[in-house]
Amino acid sequence: MKTAVTEIPPQNTPRLKTRVFASPYHHKMRDKYVKSKRIDAAVAAIRRGEFSDYAKAAKEYKCDRGAVSRRIRGLTKSKKEADSFWRQCLTDEQEEVLIQRINDLTDRGMPPTSQIVKNLAEEIRGERVGKN
Repeated sequence: MKTAVTEIPPQNTPRLKTRVFASPYHHKMRDKYVKSKRIDAAVAAIRRGEFSDYAKAAKEYKCDRGAVSRRIRGLTKSKKEADSFWRQCLTDEQEEVLIQRINDLTDRGMPPTSQIVKNLAEEIRGERVGKN
């Protein structure tokens, strides 16, 4: 008896690389950053003069017209700015004081260690600060 051997043709379809997120939360966070970047791009285009109408810019960059309007009026911040604001330990004025104290120590020939900087920041803030 003859046995028929059939060859399996090679697969020519390219494999797509997909990013796997550990949880749905990561996916939602990525979407928020993508949305924020689109709004930033629309605002930048309006400020460059490419658009005079918020609705047209929003449609072009696939984002909400109201979000573009609020961002331009300064009522909302980008996701990156908001994260920085809420995680920031010192105010801008306190940071300037800290920088001045670091410079004073450096001018005296005593560059501060990270522990000294942390102690200075806690002294300026009046309470404990985190690692970074």
